[in-house]
Amino acid sequence: MLDLGKPLPQDKLRRVIEWFAEVIEEDKTNIKSVIGLEAGAQLGGKLPLGLGKLFAKFMAGIKAASSHAITTRQKLREFPNYLIDLTNDLLNTANEMLKGQKPRGLLLLFDNLDRYEPERIDRVLFKNCDLIRSLKSHAVFTIPIALEYEPLTGAPQDSYGFSVVLPILALRRQTDPWAHNVVESPSDPAAIAAVREALALRIDLNALFQGLDDVDLLVKMSGGCIRDLMHLVTQSFKQVDGLSRATHQAVIEAIQEMRATYSTAVFAFQDAQPVSKPVEAASRQDLIHATPSSIPSRPGGSRTPLRFL
Repeated sequence: MLDLGKPLPQDKLRRVIEWFAEVIEEDKTNIKSVIGLEAGAQLGGKLPLGLGKLFAKFMAGIKAASSHAITTRQKLREFPNYLIDLTNDLLNTANEMLKGQKPRGLLLLFDNLDRYEPERIDRVLFKNCDLIRSLKSHAVFTIPIALEYEPLTGAPQDSYGFSVVLPILALRRQTDPWAHNVVESPSDPAAIAAVREALALRIDLNALFQGLDDVDLLVKMSGGCIRDLMHLVTQSFKQVDGLSRATHQAVIEAIQEMRATYSTAVFAFQDAQPVSKPVEAASRQDLIHATPSSIPSRPGGSRTPLRFL
């Protein structure tokens, strides 16, 4: 909303700030400071730093094991409807202010829910789905894969009407054969370019890599998964030893590390002997460029395909 030049009214923000401050027993002097900082941020067109800091303290208190944290959680459980009312007051105000430019209303996206225990997400989204459905906004929740395959309370569509599976962009066609390694195996150039362009929206490829061929290699080894691609990029820069751009060797070492991580997890999951040092079982280069047909068999003869890498 700030980007559109329409900050939320101060009285609406004040209600939320004061309620959160009361829940976490924030000092009244600090409350005034937060409200003042919030007003300055709104007028200056910047992010709501004051409210963000208060939320951060609130979340830290919720996760703590102290008696104060227990009391805070009890307050939240006692007054969930009031919290929803405060939230809806902000959402209704925002939708009203934006209806000329955004007639379809706000869309809230709740991502990274797989970072929490499935039981916690189930309690919030499914056991209390009536509260979530009362929010005055469109919303998209990325359900943890564990709850998709093994629901605890019920299938997502039972609580919200429907669920949609968003597939990862396919970098290869089903009919494409595997060559000796991933690099030499055929892939869809348009799909590779699309993922590369998505990465270019996040980082300056020419400034951060010595060659765009290395970027395409990371794209192929990610399997089209943006999260894995960003992880590979991060790992590449951990190998550069102070250089300004990632080298080809740094990219290779990042792939090796990620492949080793997946190899260990897959073999351990299938009750095979743990692969503590998978890169020593074969040459490092062979392991990096392994195809499904060249992956070592587990005891009993069945092969273990590796995800993405």
